[in-house]
Amino acid sequence: MEGMYALVLLPDEPLGNLISRMRDDFTDITELPSIPPHITLREDFFSENISGFIKEYQGEISKSKPLKLNIKGVEVFQRGHVVFIIQNNDYLQMLHEKAVKISQKYVSTPRIINFECELNNEQKEMIKKYQLPFYFKYYRPHMTIVKLNDFKDKERILKLINKYSVPKEFEVSNVCVYDKLKHKIHRLIKL
Repeated sequence: MEGMYALVLLPDEPLGNLISRMRDDFTDITELPSIPPHITLREDFFSENISGFIKEYQGEISKSKPLKLNIKGVEVFQRGHVVFIIQNNDYLQMLHEKAVKISQKYVSTPRIINFECELNNEQKEMIKKYQLPFYFKYYRPHMTIVKLNDFKDKERILKLINKYSVPKEFEVSNVCVYDKLKHKIHRLIKL
């Protein structure tokens, strides 16, 4: 049976709990994402053989270890997503690239998405192959905190976030295969 999945990194405590508390505090001006705080390695993809993907991906990263990451700052993306920008590194990039390349073998139904932003020819080719243009050298790791209901609340949300004591460094010990249709963790893969 086909499902829709995303491959994400879940931050270890205390950062995951802190972002969950922040989400609860901002409900008057934001939408809460249906997925726990995370860093996306591979955006949503449809698969009829997610267990095959998990087995292959787990085999590829079997010698991996927990990952230390740094928060560079806070930004509000064009569509109102308020995010922590994560400093990329070779290890994170490797996890991302393996996730994209391996998952593509298990995609059962390609997604069709229209993009309003300007894309170069290489990114347009990526859409044809991977359904998204923001992979590989265009990968920009981030962790979504919330999504604004109204973009005019941008300055207010940034001030509210600055009141929290957010650690600059955090660890990630698990890759999560998240079931986007059931809104739950399908499988955790230990790093």
